[in-house]
Amino acid sequence: MCSKARSTPQRLVRILQMTHLPILTHCSSQMSTPKSVNGLPAEVLGLVFLEFLEEEVDQEWRRQHPGRLICVCRLWKELVEGNSELWSRIDVTLGNIDIPMEAQPIRNKIRKAKRSPLALYIHCRDWVFSASAAVTRDVLTLYGLIKDHRWRTLSILNLIYLESFEAIFRHMVDQPQMCRFPYFRIHESIYMFDSVMTW
Repeated sequence: MCSKARSTPQRLVRILQMTHLPILTHCSSQMSTPKSVNGLPAEVLGLVFLEFLEEEVDQEWRRQHPGRLICVCRLWKELVEGNSELWSRIDVTLGNIDIPMEAQPIRNKIRKAKRSPLALYIHCRDWVFSASAAVTRDVLTLYGLIKDHRWRTLSILNLIYLESFEAIFRHMVDQPQMCRFPYFRIHESIYMFDSVMTW
């Protein structure tokens, strides 16, 4: 078992204790016997869901989607659909030469994110070395979708097509609609997180 898997429960408990101690105290006094997780208050379940969808890039990023939670039961579907923060992470793969990026799924997530600032993760097809034109095409489409929304972060997971992104996104830092843009991260691959560039 990896260290992250071992540390996540303790980390979640600390988060819950710091932010929802009164609720947890009430739950403890009311729950003398084990109950279903659905017996937890909606606020606590929401924190659990956010932990599941935490902002971390790894090889399993496609699994970190609210749609997986919606499929569990009707209660979870209602909670997830009503929590805009759960939809604020936007994962996009760019650079398919033959198939342009689909805009509608991104529109749907932005609509569900409502006013929650977005965290954008861009995955480039760095094994397609002739796809620079396709990447530029997709970046322009993506820019049109997200330019009017508030952001938290923008992370690019490959360096090969960096020039395609810099020219289009650099000026967004000074846009008034952005609540904050503390850093711009560039990862050499999904497995490396130590290459950081600040604007």
